Amino acid sequence: MSKKRVIKIVEYLSRDQHMVSGKELGTQLGVNARTIRQDISQYRGWLNSFGISIISEGRNGYRIQAGNEDIKNLHLSYQLDEPALDDMETRIRYILDVLLNSKEWLTIDELSEQIWVSRSTMNRIIKKILEILKPYNIAFVTRPRYGIRLEGRELDKRVCYVQWCVDSENINDVISLCGITVENYYKIEEILFQMLSKNAVMLQDSSYRSLVLHIVVAMKRIENGNIIEDNLISETTDSKEYQLACEIVDKITSQMNVNFPEEEIKYIQLHLKGKRILSEKYDFTNSEIEDLLGSINSKIKEKLGYDFSDDAELFEALAVHLQPMITRAKYGFSFSNPVLKDIKIQFPRAVDLAAIAASEINRNIGRDISDSELGYIALHYALAMDRNVESKKSRDVALICSEGIGSVLFVKYKIQKQLKIPDENIKVLNINNYMNFDFSTVEYVVSTVRLPQEINRKVVYLENILDDFDMTKTQEISNLELLNGVVANDSFYLHIDMSSKEEVLEYLCEDTTQKKNLDGEFKKLVMERERLSTTEIGDYVAVPHPLSLCTDETFMVVCILNRPIIWEKQKVKYIFMVSYSRDSIEDSVKMNEKLFEKITNKEWLKLLSGVNNTEDLRKLLD
Repeated sequence: MSKKRVIKIVEYLSRDQHMVSGKELGTQLGVNARTIRQDISQYRGWLNSFGISIISEGRNGYRIQAGNEDIKNLHLSYQLDEPALDDMETRIRYILDVLLNSKEWLTIDELSEQIWVSRSTMNRIIKKILEILKPYNIAFVTRPRYGIRLEGRELDKRVCYVQWCVDSENINDVISLCGITVENYYKIEEILFQMLSKNAVMLQDSSYRSLVLHIVVAMKRIENGNIIEDNLISETTDSKEYQLACEIVDKITSQMNVNFPEEEIKYIQLHLKGKRILSEKYDFTNSEIEDLLGSINSKIKEKLGYDFSDDAELFEALAVHLQPMITRAKYGFSFSNPVLKDIKIQFPRAVDLAAIAASEINRNIGRDISDSELGYIALHYALAMDRNVESKKSRDVALICSEGIGSVLFVKYKIQKQLKIPDENIKVLNINNYMNFDFSTVEYVVSTVRLPQEINRKVVYLENILDDFDMTKTQEISNLELLNGVVANDSFYLHIDMSSKEEVLEYLCEDTTQKKNLDGEFKKLVMERERLSTTEIGDYVAVPHPLSLCTDETFMVVCILNRPIIWEKQKVKYIFMVSYSRDSIEDSVKMNEKLFEKITNKEWLKLLSGVNNTEDLRKLLD
């Protein structure tokens, strides 16, 4: 690792009070003079934080200015903080750090020397770095006889550097990589705290730490001549965030030897705008957000049948959430969502609603919304759906009958006694006009006669009014039957060989479309939903499904692979492809709950792994 080599350079120079050439240092350390020059340049700030200066005098070579105590502190810090480069993740992070901080061409052999690995290992590291760089619009440029280097906008490089090279939770890591003293790090924290407090701005703790990190990294990049290009950030200068950014920069400039160009002030402005500000003095709602929310509501109603247009609480929560989120999406800022997996498992329908919202936001701003961001949007919809359910929990009952008044009163009495509800909660309907009633307003439907026309609700039939009945138990049995009843015999695909997610979806969609006589819209909507947010949920399970309710019937396709494949980031072996009828939102919610109850049960999945035929799988679904 080059930091260790820099310490050896310090030791060698401290033993010789004369000028030492780069060639001589390289010979002593087994590298070329160019690598020595790059090491000293990369870690100059880090050495300065210990009071150590390596002075370059061109062709004459290098000399050092440092006391014995300074060198002793350097050694102690290295022993405490330096990670071992004995795992692939640390090596990738280190090489990416080198490439993002270098303006010169670097060869594969030079990079291999820095971390003492073979050329083949370095090629594997480079392959992983190429994958990392894809979302950042950073070009990995190769040039014969020169080597490799990264080219792109400074903003993209900086975002990539913060997200991949610096551990924001480890202050020592930040201090070491950015070459800043502990004193100056805490000075920036103090300045930021003072300026935010002065302007009555409250940030979440994670947002506050992130802002400190971005300012520290910006200072390092500015010092090394890596400045954000002019006119890259299209933000107005008459906003409260810009004024606050100016105050922060003025305070840092007055206390520390650093100059922030105008675009760097706007960079801090962006981060302030991209944070969730908790102060009531900031009102983020505007007409553009209102229009966007209106468009989202319309699309959700069209695709999944939910209408949130009267939910003022949801509107306000999303309005506050979306503006900083859109800023983050526009400029590539992102953060992790530690509860994303739990959100996908506990609130699958809310995730679908969030996916539709993300699609509309993407159409509006031309930027993809990350899975982490989508997860937080889903929480807002989960709360809205819960509020909607609570508001409808009147435990009202629709009683359909054709008998006389005496029989009706007897059945009403039995229902009242069982559910402990007053008389007015039971809506009595005649068999001749029940189709005019809105059944979405009641929790239970009871009928003393077989209905000539079906309704989109589960019905408790009481053909003999003297019989005992338990409505809650009857409902539960109906739900248990729901899963098995939506899987046709030709919709089981057991122990097949596939090599990729794309191959699985292509095969299942095409075969299902043919068997069920669907149109091409089904496959398109399944692929669109997968593009917006992966349907893998962990434990080798994926639940692909269309983005909207698009089929006449509700059905499920079950596929078990012989060998797991990489779906998006995780391995998947069990695929449950579901499609819900466009005519029954309620049934889709119940089926979702029952399905996720099964596939999040590790014991049930163990039993699933031993299934060898359709009959055994049907028993397991029951």
